[in-house]
Amino acid sequence: MATPSLALGIKPEIVRISLDAKGDIRCEPDIFRVSKGKKPNVCVVWVCDQPFSVDFGSKENSPFYESHFTESETCSGLVRRDVPASGEEKVYKYTVRVGGKKLDPGGKVDP
Repeated sequence: MATPSLALGIKPEIVRISLDAKGDIRCEPDIFRVSKGKKPNVCVVWVCDQPFSVDFGSKENSPFYESHFTESETCSGLVRRDVPASGEEKVYKYTVRVGGKKLDPGGKVDP
């Protein structure tokens, strides 16, 4: 099934989650970037070849309408309307879990 952004012909921001040779989680890019103005209606899609979870902790800490994503719910959806475009200042930290490992990358909402 196509993600909502793909169905609309808009390229999503892909975050690839993998385990390195030591078994540690890697996210590429480490900081995702979405925009409210230059490229509106773009979502983040997390991709991993293993079961995973992405957790922003709460709705208030997430720039999206949802705060938790998994291998069965990989697309973030749109940036919430009430989230200000932060440019360089605000980084939305989230936790990625694969197996017993975790990593805390981040994301930004550009103007």
